[in-house]
This record gives sequence, C-alpha cells and structure tokens, in this order.
Amino acid sequence: MSKNKNKEKKNPYSNLPDNRFWKTGVKERQPQQFYEDLWKPKFKIKKQSNIVAAGSCFAQHVGKWLSDKGYSFYASSLDSLHNFSFAFGNIYTCALLRELLEAALGKCDLSNIVHQENGRWFDLLRPVFNEDGYESKDALVASREEAFGEMLESIKNAEVFIFTLGLTESWIDNDGVVYPMCPGTLCGEFDKKKYSFKNYSFEENIDELEQVLELIKSVNSKINVLLTVSPVPLTATASQNHVLSATTYSKSILRSVAERMKEKHSNVDYFPSYEIINSVANKGIFFEENLRSVTPNGVSYVMSHFEAGISPYEFKKALKKQQKEAEFFGSPNVGGSQLNGDAVCEEETLEGQRNSAVSSDPVKFFLIGDSHMGFLSKCFAKRNISHCGGALMNGSAWEDGLFHLTDEDYIVMLENKGARHFWENAIETVKNTEKQTGKKPIIVTNVGYQTHRSMAKLIRWFKTNNLGDEFNLEETLKYFSGRYDKHIQFLQNLVEAGFKVIALPDPPIFKNISGMEKRDSYMFLYESVYDKFLEKIGVKIFNVREWREKTKGLSKDIHIFKDGEPDWIHGSPAYYQELVDKIVKTYS
Repeated sequence: MSKNKNKEKKNPYSNLPDNRFWKTGVKERQPQQFYEDLWKPKFKIKKQSNIVAAGSCFAQHVGKWLSDKGYSFYASSLDSLHNFSFAFGNIYTCALLRELLEAALGKCDLSNIVHQENGRWFDLLRPVFNEDGYESKDALVASREEAFGEMLESIKNAEVFIFTLGLTESWIDNDGVVYPMCPGTLCGEFDKKKYSFKNYSFEENIDELEQVLELIKSVNSKINVLLTVSPVPLTATASQNHVLSATTYSKSILRSVAERMKEKHSNVDYFPSYEIINSVANKGIFFEENLRSVTPNGVSYVMSHFEAGISPYEFKKALKKQQKEAEFFGSPNVGGSQLNGDAVCEEETLEGQRNSAVSSDPVKFFLIGDSHMGFLSKCFAKRNISHCGGALMNGSAWEDGLFHLTDEDYIVMLENKGARHFWENAIETVKNTEKQTGKKPIIVTNVGYQTHRSMAKLIRWFKTNNLGDEFNLEETLKYFSGRYDKHIQFLQNLVEAGFKVIALPDPPIFKNISGMEKRDSYMFLYESVYDKFLEKIGVKIFNVREWREKTKGLSKDIHIFKDGEPDWIHGSPAYYQELVDKIVKTYS
C-alpha cells in the first residue's frame, strides 16, 4: 500500500466545528436548546452605551428588554404606548425610515400629509397617535415637528441604533410619499387614484438603507447600526401572491439586505432573531395559535441569545440564578429572561377589527380578561352560545394595570388601539342586549387572576421579605392592599351598574403534578386572598379547584404542546369546554 493512500484526505470541510453542519448544528438539537456561538457581535454594546431602537413591532421587545435590564436605552418621552425611541410607532420599511429622517433634517416637506374629517386633523404619518385628531393643522404639524426633533436628538447622542426590518410591502402616493399604513385602515380615506401599492425589491431596499445610513451619519458619524429581521409573518398582503409566498418573499429580501449591509459596512451588524424563531428545530413552538404572533417564551428565547452575545458574563450569571430558582419553584422556563410586556403591533388591528364586530343580537355572556377568556370564547362559539368579549388584553397588560377607569364605558384599554376597539364594540353589543331584553349579560372574568405573572411577583415578595414558606395571611393582605385596587374598583363598578359578575381563577394545573406542590401553594394563597377582596364587593367566585376535584378532571386539565412540553399557563381544550358547560348550567 502506498504512503499516499494512508494519508487522510483533507478538504475545506474536514476540520469545521459542529455548528457548521446541519446534522450537528440543527438536527440533533432539542427544541428551545440554546444555540452556542450563533451570534458574535461586531461591536460592543455596554450597559452605559446609549441605544436607540426603531422598526417593526418585534423591535419593541428589544427596547423593553434593554430597559428592564438596565441598559442605557432611550425610550421616547412623547410615546408611552410603544417601546421605541422615536414617536412614530412601527416603522416597517427602510423607505419609511429614510423619508422620516429626510423630513426631520428638512430635506423634504411633509406638512401636507394630513387628513381632515369632521373638523379634526389627523396625522397620516403617525396614524396611531392622537386618535381623536388635532384641533388644527398647525397643532398637528407642531406635534410632528416635536417628534422629529426628538428623533434627531436621540440619534445624535446614541452609540448604537437598532433597526428591525419588517416589510417590503408599502403604500405610496402619486408624489412618492411613503405611508406607515395603507390610508383608510387606521387613519384617512383610501383613494385608488392617489395611492398605490409598492413591493420594494432587493435593490430598492439596499438603496433605501444606504440613504438611511448616510442620513444617520450626517447626524452622528460614530454611531453603530444593528439590523434585525422580524420573524412575524404578514397579516395580509396586497400583492397578487398567497400570503405564505408573500411572507417568504418579504423576509427573504430583508434577510439578504441585512447580510449585504453587514458585509459592506464596518459599523453595521446583524442579529439573527428571524432565524432563532423560525428554526425548524423549534418546530413552530414559539408562535401563538394564530401561527403569527411570537409567544412570550419565544421572545425570551430570542433575547437570551442577544444577552449571551452582548454580555456573556451577565447571561451566564442570570442563567445560573434561574436554574436555582427553577429548583425551588419548579419553573419550566429556564434559559432566558421572561419579558413582562407584549409588543404593540398595528397590523394586528386589521384582524381585530374583523373579529370583534358589534352584534345586533342579544348575548347571554360578556367575557372580560386575557387569553383564558379567549379560549372560553372559542368554546362558547362551538356550543353556539351567544356572547361577546374574550381576550380583550394580554395578561401582562392586565397585570400591569394598563387601563383607565371611566364613568361612561367603565374602562379604557391602554395596551393598544386594537384592545380599545375590541372593548368599544363589546360594550356596544352589551347595550344592544339591554335595549332588546331589558337585561344585562352575565360577566365572566379573570381580571386580577393573571396568576402566571402576578404569582411570580408574590413569590419574589415573600423571598425579599424573608417570609420563607410560612404563608402568613395577614402579611399577604398587606401585599394586596393598594396593588390591585384598580382591578377591584373596575369589577366593583360593574357590580354596582347591575351586572352579575362571575370571577374565574386560572386552572389549577400544578395541583396534581409531582414537584409542583410549592408552586401550587403560592397559587392557592394568591387566589384565596384575592377571592376575599372580590367577595366583599359582591363578585361571585367560581371555585375552579373544588369543581375539578369533585369531577376528578385534574388529570386531563394540562395542555401539551406538539413538542411534548406542557403549557404551564393554560388548561387543555377539554378543560375549557367542560368549564363552559359548567358555567352555562350554573348561571344561565
């Protein structure tokens, strides 16, 4: 045998690390397993680095995370609704960002991009701001100019600009003005002779982004730019393609644009949020049931990679702490920092407006709460039981008190416009019911029982105050005092208005799970104390625990995801269906 035959054959793939091969880098991974070395930042992002962020709705998670983690993130002082640095809402396209920067720098005049209706003036460039309109065009322009000034000032003082690329699709007018939303959806009126659809190509997006970099450079020559691509699919497409093809086209273009800009510019980097969520290894588990919205756990998973890249020491420290807490509390979400808050996405209002129309027919039940009420609504619909309402806001919004109490319609939802629209239609349906029947529908609610979020705070409070495992009722009453006054007042107002209000605690899914006894004890304590407050104001408590123990349904209450992991927040479909049947039988 010749000497040459004994030599090991070498090629460019011979000594590559495992993460360069699909089998070892993707196939052999478990869902939610952390990707080692997926992202190595091109430039440093420190705690004290001044950071600004803009882009599509997913970008808000980055801003919220940076704020929560104590980074020097600039949040707009003119916009309390979004987690952005600029008071312009979601900036979905490169073209819109370029246009806003040009206007801010006085390179174009957009003062006439307004809509007048019923004596009020509406801003077509900021359709989610001041929904009631301005009293004059001058007032509108002045407010917009203030936002432009804040934009330039924040960029001027920033070291890092994070921009999330969201869409290639856009709407423009005959003069080439780019609009954040199609006129006539959230604001203004649609005129097919004036407005046209445009789907930006790869070359056009590159050109727009190059102009963006030049404009930013004219304000701050030392700034670094971090690009991301939103993993959220399109809600709808105005192209001639199926929405699945349109989404693939849009994301492919934007991902390619980000890579080209990263390769070309030393001060531009790319963070792979799109790949992290859409990896086939994760089997779609990070999307909600609509297969579009990213779950809180998905956001946490993405941001754990972000933290591991910009601050590996802090990430490892936090991970170690989470693992210890998991041992104590039985927490299933180890590996990322859970975000307390949900992004506002104006695209969702298109779907929300379709699904929450006013009903002229009388309804028997009025559902008020978070995703649990959403599941109940689906089950009511399956049984053809007339109802309105449902998942009016996310659990985090209810827990954080993102609502304002009013005399006229009881409450104003502050999470986003879609939530307010949903509530207004629900109340109108309730009023129609009263006119026709002379009766009010029965309210079923879990407001204040956002246990998967509120319980964590209670646990931290126990630990902070060194209360250990002694569930002191008196101390817990102190904890509740003042913390949930607004929630209780809202429900009391409904009772005083003549509604029969049924409070519905979360499903006791931890009760029959080995190792979850301590977590269930905290959950039981929380419910017991909150129940006492509600009983005092005349709210009837439906004792879920007692009902499930009597029916022996605990064993089938846990919903299991497709990957085999349990849903630690919601009950199973069977649970909600049986709950609906019980509620109807008990209270109809």
